Amino acid sequence: MTGSLTTTQLLLDYLRRGYAVAATDYIGLGTPGLHQYLAGRAEGQAAIDIVRAGRNLRPDISTSWVSVGHSQGGQAALFAGLHSARPDLGIPGYLTDFGARAMASAELGCGDDLGMLRGRSVGALFARPLLDPAVVTALQDYMAVPTTGWDRPIMIVHGTDDLTVPIPVSIALQLQLAAGGADSRFMVYPGTDHRSVVPAADRDTTGFLTTALPPPR
Repeated sequence: MTGSLTTTQLLLDYLRRGYAVAATDYIGLGTPGLHQYLAGRAEGQAAIDIVRAGRNLRPDISTSWVSVGHSQGGQAALFAGLHSARPDLGIPGYLTDFGARAMASAELGCGDDLGMLRGRSVGALFARPLLDPAVVTALQDYMAVPTTGWDRPIMIVHGTDDLTVPIPVSIALQLQLAAGGADSRFMVYPGTDHRSVVPAADRDTTGFLTTALPPPR
């Protein structure tokens, strides 16, 4: 397992409780091709694939499973993923010189290689607005989260001080899920940001997990 210390400790806690843990590297991370960043269908398939891979290695693992995830951030990485998936949109033509350099860095590097974005506004990436209906539709399709058809419970946690993913994004998603008939629970943690919300929500997320999928006895 790799990742932040907080995430690693969380996964170790799941293991201590008797759960099998399978953590995916998303498409394009450690494999040929570009990382399909925030591409909903690709990321969902990657999560399912790692469950299948785990069962191939250990057939005794339960066929029941729960998906747990946190984050995946970076504006330039999003457009590198979109440019790879839809080159016909001409995404580079919307970018400033700085935006083009950031996208190139996102295509070849890791999160730490995008330090050039710190302190820069999103507007610094773009030379013109993304108003082309084809681009808007492609972005919506690329990042879409299904809000109907859910037959399993969902839990979303968010910190009030999160500047990476502003909380109104999750509020809007929760409202859409509720309108679509999903059993979705939305928990807010005052004073926590994009990272500190993980340990702050640990008791609640663990309770949700053990209810949805009780650990082996």
